[in-house]
Amino acid sequence: MVVSSEPYSVEYERTNKIEPELMAVVLGSLAYHGDIVISYPGEKVDAGNLGLLTRRSPTELGRFKHIERPRDMPIPAIMALCRLVGVNENMVKKKELHKDMLRATLERCSGLIDRTVKRIQWLKNVPELWGMDLVDDARAKEHQESLGKLKDFLEGIQAYDNPAKLVNFRYSEDEVISQQSRINILDMLDRREKLFSQFQSLVSYINQAEVLMPDNHPWRTSAQDAKGELAKLLAEDDPLQESAMSVERALKISRSEYVNAYIDLHKRARLGVADDKRKQQLMKDRRLEKLKRFRSLPLLDARHLERWIDRVGSLRSCFALTEKDLESKPRCPHCNFNPGQESTVLSSQIIDELEDALIDMEERWTHTVVSSLHDPTVEESIKLLEPSSQGKIAEVIECGTLSDDPSDELVQALIEVEGGLQKVEIDMEEVRQALIAAGSARKPDEVKDRFDELLSKKIKGSSTDKVRIVFTDKAN
Repeated sequence: MVVSSEPYSVEYERTNKIEPELMAVVLGSLAYHGDIVISYPGEKVDAGNLGLLTRRSPTELGRFKHIERPRDMPIPAIMALCRLVGVNENMVKKKELHKDMLRATLERCSGLIDRTVKRIQWLKNVPELWGMDLVDDARAKEHQESLGKLKDFLEGIQAYDNPAKLVNFRYSEDEVISQQSRINILDMLDRREKLFSQFQSLVSYINQAEVLMPDNHPWRTSAQDAKGELAKLLAEDDPLQESAMSVERALKISRSEYVNAYIDLHKRARLGVADDKRKQQLMKDRRLEKLKRFRSLPLLDARHLERWIDRVGSLRSCFALTEKDLESKPRCPHCNFNPGQESTVLSSQIIDELEDALIDMEERWTHTVVSSLHDPTVEESIKLLEPSSQGKIAEVIECGTLSDDPSDELVQALIEVEGGLQKVEIDMEEVRQALIAAGSARKPDEVKDRFDELLSKKIKGSSTDKVRIVFTDKAN
């Protein structure tokens, strides 16, 4: 530097006549690109700490001691970093490829940071499969600590956004290589989450199936076996793909067995096409219509008929279910059959029982009505009826049966003549309790006395010649 001879003393560079401030800008640009290192008293400025220039005044910028050639970048450490993040390490050996190498490295590091942050958050609330954590609490805490260190390392790499800054790369080769175990943890946790995605739908299906299936059904053993296989798999640090596939097969087998079991129970609990037709025919049966007409008679148990009608109505029909319907959900989409809460007694068998019960009810009601007409009290009441009504009842007495299509006049006449009788109902459960109270081994007379005691209690205060006992069975 020299002082010019001009009136205003100006300091400038000797050869090119460049002022100090401009010289500082030129040198700073060269330092930014990694071509030089600027030496100031007490410190050196290079691409890695170029911000130090902004702390100096314009006058101080030009007062550097000297410039020097920068050090070479730590090739082994940079190559180790490339290998770590999956960038071609040979690019480090060619200076013209350093920009591309660094750009690719920073992009990979940025992606790893995103994955690491996401996985740390994931470890704070690990998903469950069948009530089992994908990662237990102790291992989750260890992994969070390791991934936290990996995150700090990767964020530190982001500072080297210029190839020239790599000359000051602060990590040794061994430090870079040591991060591989943490990336391995990251990869392992990614595979762990993949297990969740792989099994979630199957496990969710079987979970719902367990709620539906009766507690004592054999299929539950299959489900528990599959759950045991899954528990063993999750207990492994890093399950093999072959092991995962084996568990998946076990879960699929359990689901398939459930589908077969559910369809079998569905067929038992629901009426098929043929049995549905039988039900419809039963609801239109002439005997049912006949009993409905007579159910208002005092001596008949109308509640028995109502229970029969309710039971027929409770039989549900469904013949649309197929295996395909149960592929994604374990419940019939057409009728919502729940085998754990609904009866799985063979519906076709129930239809048979109901047909027999209807026949039996018709016979008993007919016998009750016809026999009551021979009662002396009733005979006296018949004489008080209109002649036409007396004729209707005479026809019943003569043929000993009830018409399938009784007239309103006949029904009303029967109500009137039987109205003078007092119906006393005794449920079969009351009879059973009375006889049990007599003891398990009693003389016939003692048992008879117990029944007589029950009978006396029921008809107390009533005229015995007008009382008529009607046995009922509320259990059926």
